[in-house]
Amino acid sequence: MTSWAMPPASRPMESILWAWRNSSSSLFLPVMGYEYSTGEWRVPPGVTGSRFKVVERKENHAVIEAEVDLINASGLGVSTIFRRDVTVKTTKEFLSVKTIETIQYIGTRSLSNEQCLLAPWSLCQFDCGDGTEVVFPGINSSEIWDMYEPSDSHRYLTNGLWHIVADGSLRYQVGLSDKIPWIKLYLPHQKMEITRIAERLTADQKYIDIVDADPAKSPSDKGVCYSVYCDTDKFMEIEAAGGCPDILKPGSKLSLEIITEYRGT
Repeated sequence: MTSWAMPPASRPMESILWAWRNSSSSLFLPVMGYEYSTGEWRVPPGVTGSRFKVVERKENHAVIEAEVDLINASGLGVSTIFRRDVTVKTTKEFLSVKTIETIQYIGTRSLSNEQCLLAPWSLCQFDCGDGTEVVFPGINSSEIWDMYEPSDSHRYLTNGLWHIVADGSLRYQVGLSDKIPWIKLYLPHQKMEITRIAERLTADQKYIDIVDADPAKSPSDKGVCYSVYCDTDKFMEIEAAGGCPDILKPGSKLSLEIITEYRGT
């Protein structure tokens, strides 16, 4: 684990490196999910029991992977390989991280998207406070939606940009469609801005609903490309999600490429 101690604000590159090392986009972290066999929310054994290994390593680049066995709502076992490919580029002005998240399906039979929805997903998590906000191009409001409780009071449109206030005063999560080309997070207390750009999906894949909902409820048709989560415990996340094909075939690889750029302000 890396330290969460804040670096001096007078040293912007040190601040940038601190933010990247402490963001989940460069680490493997177990994520709590619904476990169908027990009816509880916890980190599934398929994830906690997996062992990631470095399969490629050189200067500013590494590839890590593990075999992960999942179980869906109908009790169907889904065997996969999780793979993360990370390339880091640094200059005097910024640090750029290219992350390719890949899930390879290694099961022996094809599955329809009614049997199984599978997609790669990535997040960066940061402390938040006064002045923290996420901005992105001012597209139609129908491309923005609340995944849980309403958060209209914390977003506004001005000068051609949407602004989402992420100061930790309200707990919410907002879904954003693939009509949005990029999102940018401003962290004034850290004198930093972080931009995330997710590459578009291949023609055979579609974005999916990533809401943590009752397993008895069918996913909606609203596919999430980006999302913004904010918590009253004074942390927030900028997320990107990949997609799933209509038919998941043995050997299928579902990939999501994200560029995350850290700059001092």
